[in-house]
Amino acid sequence: MIKINFFPQNLHDAKVDAILIPCFEDEKTNQYLSLLGSEFIDEYQRLCKSKSFEAKAAKVHVLSSLGKINASSVILVGLGKAKD
Repeated sequence: MIKINFFPQNLHDAKVDAILIPCFEDEKTNQYLSLLGSEFIDEYQRLCKSKSFEAKAAKVHVLSSLGKINASSVILVGLGKAKD
């Protein structure tokens, strides 16, 4: 059975398998990634700039945590445009 928890704060220390990060197309930075640290913000911006990840609806990109946080993966989930 899948268990889903919502941690609006302290994502860095959450003892979970993966952290899902909602992403909108028109955002330059992400408030949830900022809770994980600057490495994740930098990687998100690099992915967006290179078009390796576009936050279009239903697009997904998996990042390794590289041991920087307790979760083994960070999953970016595209939600499309914020106004939609």
